[in-house]
Amino acid sequence: RSDKPHDPELYGPEHRVGDVTTVLDDLEIESAHFFGYSYGGRVGLELAKFYPERILSMIIGGFGPRVQDPDKPSPVLKTLTAGTQGLLAEYERYGHVPPEIRRRVLSNDMDALTAIMMSHRPTLEDDLPGMTMPFLVFVGENDRLYPHNLVKESFKKVPNGTVVSLPGLDHSQCILKRRLVLPHVRDFLERTLDS
Repeated sequence: RSDKPHDPELYGPEHRVGDVTTVLDDLEIESAHFFGYSYGGRVGLELAKFYPERILSMIIGGFGPRVQDPDKPSPVLKTLTAGTQGLLAEYERYGHVPPEIRRRVLSNDMDALTAIMMSHRPTLEDDLPGMTMPFLVFVGENDRLYPHNLVKESFKKVPNGTVVSLPGLDHSQCILKRRLVLPHVRDFLERTLDS
């Protein structure tokens, strides 16, 4: 229900993190535990880079900071010209698309998605060693968008990080299989809150 601008400049890192910190400020929340999946993982890493004091802990799923070349257009970009059906076909390349995700994909604003895919997405891998807050990263072992071996390798650079691979799950399934993901999240948060 938020705005969906069609200008790629409005999806740059400063806008992505600015949107989140504005909400935190409006709610008078000084710092928070962050949970982001896929593109939300990028937003989380950018928050950890630019506003580490606002992040108590970071939970990221289905995202890797170096898997995609930041100077090349997203592979999804070319499919957007085919409309929502083209986007759905791209999602299906990476695995089964459950009905819940299918509905979301088909209701997208294609011009806004195109702007997002054209926005600047700098690599964040060199920034990982400076992200000292507790980290939990989870990724499906069958995630072809963000292969788990590359994600695990990247996040070895995080000083206080844990990476969990979820067997048999692809990019879409990983976020929907709550019974497999939430125990890791609960354990992580309990450890973080106890320390």
